[in-house]
Amino acid sequence: MSNCRILFGFVAILGCLGCGGSQLTKVSGTITVAGAPVPAGTITFIPDTPGENASAQIGDGGQYELSTYGNTPGVAPGAYKVRIAAYTSQPDMSKKSDPAVARKYFDPHTSGLTATVVAGPPQTIDFQLEGP
Repeated sequence: MSNCRILFGFVAILGCLGCGGSQLTKVSGTITVAGAPVPAGTITFIPDTPGENASAQIGDGGQYELSTYGNTPGVAPGAYKVRIAAYTSQPDMSKKSDPAVARKYFDPHTSGLTATVVAGPPQTIDFQLEGP
């Protein structure tokens, strides 16, 4: 019976070693076109290696704060391609919203935008983009 308790305790400890997952780094910044903040849109970090995307809505003043796993604040450390879909106003199903940035930024393969997130304190990553 004592051996079973030891084995169970060992298995429980091993199981908890994986608890909590990787550490996430808080990443925020501002997105501008010709020095002016973009008014609306989304930003997505797509990892260069298998992993989870991080994304955010672009808010007032062109500001964003990335989340991973839905709404968990932060980004896993690593290298990312970046996609930014920004509009002149909040997209609305009842009307057309014009792009606030060049179309190339809507696709991570053509945007030319990259970012490297390092473990540790919060990072600020700003993007200055070309207009449409």
